[in-house]
Amino acid sequence: MSSHHLTLADRVKLETWIGEGYTCSQIATRLGFARSTITREIQRATKNRRFGMSIGACHAKRMYRALEAHQLAKYKKHAKLTLCPRKLTNHRKAIIKKRILEDKWSPEQIVHSSRNFGVSVHSIYNWINRNQIEGLSNKNLRLKGKQYKRALSKKAYQSLHQLKSENK
Repeated sequence: MSSHHLTLADRVKLETWIGEGYTCSQIATRLGFARSTITREIQRATKNRRFGMSIGACHAKRMYRALEAHQLAKYKKHAKLTLCPRKLTNHRKAIIKKRILEDKWSPEQIVHSSRNFGVSVHSIYNWINRNQIEGLSNKNLRLKGKQYKRALSKKAYQSLHQLKSENK
């Protein structure tokens, strides 16, 4: 299984092999993707061409067009990036600063409080660590920038200390 995205060349092979009668499983194996990836690719690329009709998988496969599918994927990727920018704006700075300093919120609480905040928890921590939000540092965070260590079970604790003593 591969973790990369389908390229135009992959999509052309997909269209060709569909035409030659290969199954989704066979195509997935040949391309190095999971079968579900190939199935979703076909569904996504043919969904807009169905005109609301319920059609079978075989018919959807015959409707697959590599170039149209690739253009659709590029459009969706671009639309996603423009709708959900990841940059640190003055508005975001103000919200983050207020929530952490006044409300004593964690970056996790900030992100999960608003569906469309558009920034990951990781980004907020990076901005704080790089001093990109004036007047805000790790010292203002609830855990003062220290990693939270979960409690270990007695068995795990003994195992950890046994390893440490063996390494000495």
